Amino acid sequence: MGYWSMTNHAGFGMLTKALPSGRKAGESFASGITPVSGVTPCLLKTLNSAAKLPVECISNGMALNIKLTPEHMDKMLDLLVYYVKGYFNPQEGRREGGMEIQFNVTNHQQFAYAFDTPDKYPDLLVRVSGYTAYFKDLSLQMKKEIIDRTEYLLSSGKAADFPPFRLPEKT
Repeated sequence: MGYWSMTNHAGFGMLTKALPSGRKAGESFASGITPVSGVTPCLLKTLNSAAKLPVECISNGMALNIKLTPEHMDKMLDLLVYYVKGYFNPQEGRREGGMEIQFNVTNHQQFAYAFDTPDKYPDLLVRVSGYTAYFKDLSLQMKKEIIDRTEYLLSSGKAADFPPFRLPEKT
């Protein structure tokens, strides 16, 4: 068993009608074990929740995709180490601990610029869900899903606030 969706979460989302949860028709599903974008505003709670999954039963991997805003580069590494150690290491009698985590350290605005001007960002690599790809090579739906992923500020552990990305109208 494994929970890494490659790009299936975007493709199946395009084929699925609106759901009672508020998900709109055609919207991507969440990738891997990553929470739905905008639902978990606290990085620590997101990591603690994912770390409770029974990794001994999921032998084929489980992709947790986390998007971080590059900020305070002098302190960012220490904060990142703090969160990663907490995710992978069981704490105070807990048996839980994470299996896999993938980071994109690029902010919403840079992704939006890369979408609009791909020739200026030919080497922008992103973690999708179980693999790495050039952002410019992804489908429009997959680019939107990555841009709209919850983006956390390491300094506060809180989600950054930005409006959902709008794909260009089809002509």
